[in-house]
Amino acid sequence: MQSILQNIAKHVLLSIEEEDLFLSKTETKQYKAKSILLSSGEIANCTYFVKSGILRSFNINDNIIEHVLHFACEGWWMGDMYSYISRKPGNLFIEVLENAELVVITKEIKKYCLKESQNWNVFSEF
Repeated sequence: MQSILQNIAKHVLLSIEEEDLFLSKTETKQYKAKSILLSSGEIANCTYFVKSGILRSFNINDNIIEHVLHFACEGWWMGDMYSYISRKPGNLFIEVLENAELVVITKEIKKYCLKESQNWNVFSEF
């Protein structure tokens, strides 16, 4: 879990206690290639930090043509931030392109961290 703490440390200084609290609330999951993490029309309930593997986000237009918006590899974040923040259905798909190990950050984890420490207010990745 050092990779996610190193990424966060680029943006916000957390105490050891804050880091431990954050890690105690997070969950790491394994996903196989071609897994769909989010579909268009769903509300995004989490964001992902890529420990290993590759993700892509894309949408599909009216002519059924895919438009890739982002790729995320080791050390990057992925999510539908519009849907995650607004709590409204988004228009993105998020797919695992290569078997991946992801840290899943739910809204509940974010709320808990924000409640426990003001330091998280400056960190916008999750």
